Amino acid sequence: MRSEGDMQTHSIYTGSQFVRAVNLAALMGWAAVTVPIAFTTLNPLLWLASVLIGLPIAFALCWLIVAPVLKLVMRREVSWTAAVLWSLIVAMLIFSVQVPFSYLISGNPTPFGWRVMIADLPGFLLKGVIIGVVVRWVTGPGSPAT
Repeated sequence: MRSEGDMQTHSIYTGSQFVRAVNLAALMGWAAVTVPIAFTTLNPLLWLASVLIGLPIAFALCWLIVAPVLKLVMRREVSWTAAVLWSLIVAMLIFSVQVPFSYLISGNPTPFGWRVMIADLPGFLLKGVIIGVVVRWVTGPGSPAT
């Protein structure tokens, strides 16, 4: 018979490291989207909207999509290679969530709209990898449970 301790999943990362990783990913993801917009416009209402609307969306996406993946990945030490690969997977998941929202907002994308969306994919994936590597750098490799 298994004891309760055997059934628990142990992680080499602390709960605060996990929360910090998810929140950092949300903030960096928000910045990766809004900073380029902020530098191309001088409209303070757009900046305010990006904070009031964009930040909650970034945190919701990260806690709904990124957190479960990180919970799984952070059970073991996260190498630099794993950080890059898993951040690519997470970026693809987030990108795939973006597609239905583009349908809701603008209806069926035109062929040009699809080309623009696909053309944005490499930059989106690169931003995801950068975020994943920075999160791994901040959280560290973890420490084995004692």
